[in-house]
Amino acid sequence: MPEILADVYKKGILAGHFSRTDDGATAYTYASTYLETNSKPLSPTLPLSTDSYRREGGALPPFFTGLLPEGRRLTGLRKHLKTSADDELGMLIAVGEDTVGDVQIVSPNTQPAQLVIPDAGELIQSEDFQTITFSELINRHSIIDPAAIPGVQDKVSGKMLTLPLRSSEDFYLLKISPPEYPQVVENESFFLKAASRIHASPQVVSHRLVHDATGRSGILIRRFDRYIDEHGIAHRLAAEDACQLSNRYPSDKYLLTAEQCSEALLTQVFSPRIAAPEVFRQFVYAWLTGNGDLHAKNLSIVENSKGQYELSPIYDIPSTAPYGDKSMALLLSGKKDGLSRRRFLTFAHNIGVSSRVAEHVLEEVLTGTEHLAEQAREELPFDSHRMKELLKVLKNRRRSLL
Repeated sequence: MPEILADVYKKGILAGHFSRTDDGATAYTYASTYLETNSKPLSPTLPLSTDSYRREGGALPPFFTGLLPEGRRLTGLRKHLKTSADDELGMLIAVGEDTVGDVQIVSPNTQPAQLVIPDAGELIQSEDFQTITFSELINRHSIIDPAAIPGVQDKVSGKMLTLPLRSSEDFYLLKISPPEYPQVVENESFFLKAASRIHASPQVVSHRLVHDATGRSGILIRRFDRYIDEHGIAHRLAAEDACQLSNRYPSDKYLLTAEQCSEALLTQVFSPRIAAPEVFRQFVYAWLTGNGDLHAKNLSIVENSKGQYELSPIYDIPSTAPYGDKSMALLLSGKKDGLSRRRFLTFAHNIGVSSRVAEHVLEEVLTGTEHLAEQAREELPFDSHRMKELLKVLKNRRRSLL
């Protein structure tokens, strides 16, 4: 009898188990009770089956590895647990009760925590930030992050510290600028607001800039994979990024192309015809704003209230240009630099967007960002060097699409 290593739940229902096989592999197997009574797999990459999903050497299927935190938070977690980098399951169990989406991973025979308010995470009210410091919040969370929220890690946003918070109304992430990337929260807030002003723009993640008792800035972002209904009951929503949907590990998030990521997303959404122009819009906006962090883990889908998948709100979109990173994260029509209007139209065609719709989206984004350089000069607190780099990119990118 294989040794059960962990239980896996979806929306609070036991979905399956991780076990160690006789030859030392790690295997995920759906529970027979789940197969009999449920029609939704954990992921499109893990279809319902009586067969096990095996991985050798301590690895997990990419869907599960994609639930782990990345970068410095993963390093901190590994040090805290005093485990090796290949003990993916051990690390996932440590943070698995509050991963992104609706899947939980817990020790065998352990009931997962219910999503209630406000028994876990930090309870916040609008006035709290005026009486506490972000350093206090960081210290309360210690080394181990109590929530595993994947996101940008390798470039600018990856250096930001992200803390999970809760209020009586919703679930949030608090992102704080690191010393090596000054004003990155102001940067992200500015470009999120700019995205929300674009006519017919896809939904942008709800956010606001906050300051602690010392004046230190942070950006408070509402989690789109959680919601509270009219009865005050909290719910988890399924969510997956393009890396997971492509059955690729997080280390491949820069190796996929824009076309491959788009296909992974559009294959799963309820209405690809509506979603495809919005995917196109995200890449156009990333190019125009000098965002080099639009990789496969920053493109995702989320379940709606009807149980259907749609594109997630736009998130993690600071401009990386002020910090010296000016190339796109993914190849788009074969290039990361020197993109043109013609190349974007080719990309649109390749992901199923008609030339008429693509031209319309381009004009909408160009119109919506017409005064972005002037607004950035007035609103962003960069030093003269960083501001010069940003303005240069904003102006050159705009010319490239006219």
